[in-house]
Amino acid sequence: MKSKKKGNPNNNYTPRSKSSKAKSKPVHENALEDLVNTMRLSQMVSGHRTGGAQVASYETISRNNNYSLLTFNWADLTYLYSSNGIVKTVINLPIQDALSKGIEIISNDLSPEQIEKLLNFMERENQWEILRRAWAWARLYGGGALIINTNQDPSTPLNLQSLHNAPLTFYDVDRWQINTPTHLEQLENNPDGYFHLHGVKIHVSRILLAKGESPPYHQRKILRGWSLSECEHIVPALNQYLKTKEVTFELLDEAKIDILKFEGLAEALRNDPGYAVAAAERQVELATETKDFRGVIVMDKNDEYESKQQTFSGLAEIMSENRYEIASVVKMPLTKLFGIPATGFNSGESDLESYNQMVESNVREKMKPIIRQIMELNMFNLWGRKFEFTLKWPPLRSLNSTEEQEVKTAKFNRTLESFKEDAISKEEFREIVQAEQLFPTTFDEKEKDSQDSQDSQDSETPTISKTMTIRKNSTRSGLSQFIKGLSKK
Repeated sequence: MKSKKKGNPNNNYTPRSKSSKAKSKPVHENALEDLVNTMRLSQMVSGHRTGGAQVASYETISRNNNYSLLTFNWADLTYLYSSNGIVKTVINLPIQDALSKGIEIISNDLSPEQIEKLLNFMERENQWEILRRAWAWARLYGGGALIINTNQDPSTPLNLQSLHNAPLTFYDVDRWQINTPTHLEQLENNPDGYFHLHGVKIHVSRILLAKGESPPYHQRKILRGWSLSECEHIVPALNQYLKTKEVTFELLDEAKIDILKFEGLAEALRNDPGYAVAAAERQVELATETKDFRGVIVMDKNDEYESKQQTFSGLAEIMSENRYEIASVVKMPLTKLFGIPATGFNSGESDLESYNQMVESNVREKMKPIIRQIMELNMFNLWGRKFEFTLKWPPLRSLNSTEEQEVKTAKFNRTLESFKEDAISKEEFREIVQAEQLFPTTFDEKEKDSQDSQDSQDSETPTISKTMTIRKNSTRSGLSQFIKGLSKK
């Protein structure tokens, strides 16, 4: 005997295998179970429920997702950057901190004078500030660029050999100022590709692209290869912070309310509204004037006066939690973002260390290839060729005076031991001491040369000319030990 089909929305029925011994129970169509299954299926299809337990449902997650990217809304981002101090700090401060210590150029081909000339040229041409602005647009809009401007045709490939002693400038633009005919990733790999800047055709070799965090594949397709704005993920936390500020502002307006109760006002409004309103307004004006100047209120004995004040308990805690949430989202300590110092047992060192790691990975490492390209272009402009070099970022963490002195002392001791063991020469010892500024002294080159000519007759103590007074006894004794050590040598 055939079993009846179980009612379900899809009317699909899979018969049991013949080996199954259990008999299926007949289920009548249009029963309550059919209704429940239909409702559950419709909710699953419409995305309201996962079909599982409520705790495993992603309904709350889906409802809190933003399916319209803020990155596309350049107008809101522009005015958010110009009018909101928090957003401006989130965009600019990591870039400023990344470039605040400069960058070290290490090269066997470039002399120290050439490195100094290159860095001075970049500073004189304001290239560091132009780079900072381009990276700010990359973080704000999800993309920026540097336009290489020369006396060549912008629609042709950049000729590096023609840059020698030729005009060379850079212009910063954001992603909305340049138009791309195709996907950005395809354009970067196309040697014949080009951009459009205000109607001008610019070859791809003349643009240095700056991009932020790469989005997932499907969003990257929608963004045509550009990145997401840094403001994209701070919207919920920022909304809560701004809402709390609005509520606080409204409460401040209503912090103290004076209530005047006039006898017979309701009846007067029913009989002659115009006269009653005018009389009430005049009475309020007189009461306010006398209160402001004399601190008293004159009113009828049957009238009543009442003053109500709003309470602000709990607002400070809510505002503090909102600040913590924003700081955690952007990975910045409260000291950097809001100027609030660390309190209690928290010294703030761990927060600053986490922030420095964020700057190293999210800003410095992504900025380094652009800096290398800028320096190579400057080398062609200054010397007609490029040199091999590497870039090294100095540490972000600044040492206090005590820590700095300890580091210098350790460097000096290592250098002195190397000299005693003949690992370095006297000239190398002098260069290290002077370059590292291990003492507030400098070696006079003329006196050094004359001293070197008399090494066979005199002691090997190098001549030292003091450039500033050594005030501390520890430094004075250290200097004497230094000279004695060299004399023994």
